[in-house]
Amino acid sequence: MNFRKIKLSRKTILFSLIGIAGIAFVISFFNINISLPKFEKKVVKQEVTKDGSVIYFENEKKTVLVGENFSMDVHIDPVGKKITGTEVHINFDKNYFQVDDVKLDDSQMSLVLQKPIIDNATGKVSFVVAIPATDPVVPVTAKSKIATLTMKSLSLTSGSNIEFATSTFATAIGEVEDVLSKRKAVTVSVEK
Repeated sequence: MNFRKIKLSRKTILFSLIGIAGIAFVISFFNINISLPKFEKKVVKQEVTKDGSVIYFENEKKTVLVGENFSMDVHIDPVGKKITGTEVHINFDKNYFQVDDVKLDDSQMSLVLQKPIIDNATGKVSFVVAIPATDPVVPVTAKSKIATLTMKSLSLTSGSNIEFATSTFATAIGEVEDVLSKRKAVTVSVEK
């Protein structure tokens, strides 16, 4: 190790720092205005499409009797997208309804990636379905039924929503994010 090189390096660093401080002092003392070249920010606007796919129940409103067994079809409207799968999470009021079964076999999305999980204690149902792997791929491009819920009403209500949780999403060819723009609930009234 050469001691002289280290001293020289330290002196060089010290003089450089003093020089920079001196320049800064002169600029501030004489109020010299230095303007650096301005860089223009380019703002890239991403087009946001309000029209996305819609997941919904067959009716917006339904009336049933206390103790009645009834079914609710779950549909998807691609609205121009090529749907390849969907993860569905449904919430309902456990005081008014129970879910007895979820049928997934009458749908173009016949590949079941997660069998239905029914939790009547918390009022939740979830399942995941997709289109089968084929060549060529045949996505869902028209309104389609994806499931049928068999339910039972438990007590009177003037209207209780059965709705899709915000975690419900759909995938589509050429899309990297959720393509659902709407998750439409159904209001079910239970009468005597």
